[in-house]
Amino acid sequence: MKPRSFTAFLVFAGVSAISLAPVFGASFRALAWNSPISEVFYSPSGDPAKLEPFEAYTHARSDAYQLSEGVGTVRFYRKESQPDGTEKAVEVASANLSKAGQDALVILFDNRQRPGRYFTEVLDDSAASFRGGGFRFVNYTPVPVGVALGDEKARLAPKEAMIINGKPRTIGQVDNVLDVSVFVLADKTPRQVFGNIWAHNPSVRNLVFIVQVPGLQNAYEVKRITDNPAERLEMEARAAKANSSQ
Repeated sequence: MKPRSFTAFLVFAGVSAISLAPVFGASFRALAWNSPISEVFYSPSGDPAKLEPFEAYTHARSDAYQLSEGVGTVRFYRKESQPDGTEKAVEVASANLSKAGQDALVILFDNRQRPGRYFTEVLDDSAASFRGGGFRFVNYTPVPVGVALGDEKARLAPKEAMIINGKPRTIGQVDNVLDVSVFVLADKTPRQVFGNIWAHNPSVRNLVFIVQVPGLQNAYEVKRITDNPAERLEMEARAAKANSSQ
């Protein structure tokens, strides 16, 4: 696929319920970047003595985890055996959710210098900020990148997230598809590092991460995570109803 010209870019400015105790505040979902995470716990209240099980997957968002009202930082722990035979909760990661609203997405990256520990990034994952049919690109590389999605182009600085809404087209007998290309803009000449054709579904959100492959300076990876917010909320409502009737 022939790289496109990036001489110009289109840049887009990409209530807690009253209830009986416990009173919940923000909620969050999680995504494990390198490998699935299990045998880890989190503290809804911020108290390491009161822990709940936690899991995260690489292919999809986790279920929602609730935090107590007023808790702005979620902390994750692993129980480690001590020489006296007891277990101690050791903190392995933390994430500040204060800038992500009531529905945050916590992404956990392996800390290669400290195995079993994690770096975290946080995104506002609410349906209001990121609707069905949208494509949110997140640049986790140390260099600027260019993205072409359908008829739209954008430039993302390192750590920048942006929603890009390209216009779907028809290829042959296949309707509603989008050409997507990613370019590294570190050199004078843009270098294409990814190209594909993706289906467009107005009900599905597409979260697209661009990262540098660890240990390889000029290798990049693009990962797309999809979800259907309306379908997910319906499933959660059915599960909650089933649990309440037991």
